[in-house]
Amino acid sequence: MKKSLILWLFLAVLAVCSLPVALLFTDSGKEGILIREEVLSGDPAEAEGIVLRLPSHWGRRLLWDTEYTIGEGVAESSFSFSPRQVFWRSPEEKEQAFFQIRRQIMEQYAPGAADFRWEYGPYEIIGDVAQRTGDGEIHTEVVRIGDYSPYYPLELLMSTGFSIEYEGDYMQDCDYLSGFFHIQTAEDRAEVTVEKNIRGEITRVEYLSVESGEAVEPVTAAADGGRGIYIAYGLRNESTGEFADRGQNRGIFYFPYEAGEKAFRKMDLTQVRKLQDFPDQVIPLEMLIDQENGMLFLAAEEREGFRLFAYRLEGEVPVPAAQIPVKEGWGIFCGMQAEKGGILLTWQDNSFSFVAEQEGLWREWCRGTFPKSESSPEGQFFPEEQACFFDGERLTLAAYENWYSLNVLLAVYDGEGQTYSGRYVHSGNENRDAEYDPAGRILPQGYRAGHPLLNFDEADPGR
Repeated sequence: MKKSLILWLFLAVLAVCSLPVALLFTDSGKEGILIREEVLSGDPAEAEGIVLRLPSHWGRRLLWDTEYTIGEGVAESSFSFSPRQVFWRSPEEKEQAFFQIRRQIMEQYAPGAADFRWEYGPYEIIGDVAQRTGDGEIHTEVVRIGDYSPYYPLELLMSTGFSIEYEGDYMQDCDYLSGFFHIQTAEDRAEVTVEKNIRGEITRVEYLSVESGEAVEPVTAAADGGRGIYIAYGLRNESTGEFADRGQNRGIFYFPYEAGEKAFRKMDLTQVRKLQDFPDQVIPLEMLIDQENGMLFLAAEEREGFRLFAYRLEGEVPVPAAQIPVKEGWGIFCGMQAEKGGILLTWQDNSFSFVAEQEGLWREWCRGTFPKSESSPEGQFFPEEQACFFDGERLTLAAYENWYSLNVLLAVYDGEGQTYSGRYVHSGNENRDAEYDPAGRILPQGYRAGHPLLNFDEADPGR
């Protein structure tokens, strides 16, 4: 007997933009919402027992809470009226760790100018070119960066949902990281322009990378482990997008931190440790941690496709548990998310892979393509406004049809592939006269629901 489940389609990520629907009138405070099932493929019996829950509102005053049980064909709605408009706030979510290593490059500097752009730069190179620039002249040279330094100077950018207090001197620590990761400058070159006034003062500097087809950029994925930041790091060729090997130190690293005052964390960048290598030709894309089960996951792109690396955390150290191919060929990765019982990975072409642990082993449980609606825009990303449920026997995915609809697309999968897909048409979508009139639409409940021009922070949530 299949277990029933409820797919909640009114969470913040599901309540997106204003959606065109019909004007529905109430009769003594009660009016039902009708849901019509359209079978797209497979056997509807595969979806029996699944409950779609679709809370909606009209004008933030008329509120419906609708449940539709597949197989019964009846939508049950409760209705209420709020004397003042209802607003929904964004749910509190822990900010995902963001960690970026990038080359220090000064693109343009004009002393005294109000709009100059300044980033850390290779001052030795600029100083040399400046010495060869005459008073009142503009002088341009193309220089080989490796003549000045074997490694790129680096800077570090980090965002983790809390403030970081760096111990020691930040610039000296960045110098330490430059040697630690040692990205070779190789044959990379830069075009440097220096302008001086007649008094010999530098008035403008430009430092631009020369296009060579070999330029590289650091690529990182990060996750907050609770006592430190995990970061996977590698290089990518800027022209081809493929993995680049400059002899650099790559793999999974750990930056420990300590609790400081209030929301601050203290971090000594020189305490970074390398915990794991990963294979050649791997470009990290996204990392997440399942602290409850002591797991770390890294999604990565390879020349042949995409792979998910699963690690068991033994203390702070990730120990390899599985390397799972999840997509062959080229694709634009949308992201991965932890779901009950597994990890869902999605791509822009609506394809997905679901990886689950069964009997202690991580493996790809199924992959497929989520159905597209005829009204979906060309090149639509895998729907962000989706719900996912896995009970060990079937995987169910549901999503609003597009940004402007309360209709739902739903698909059911077993370990072999899709067994059913259907479209569930919400009766509130049938008034075409309201399509361009936000005041005449029924919308999903949620903090982003409503017309995008409205200010949702003007009122408190609740009634």
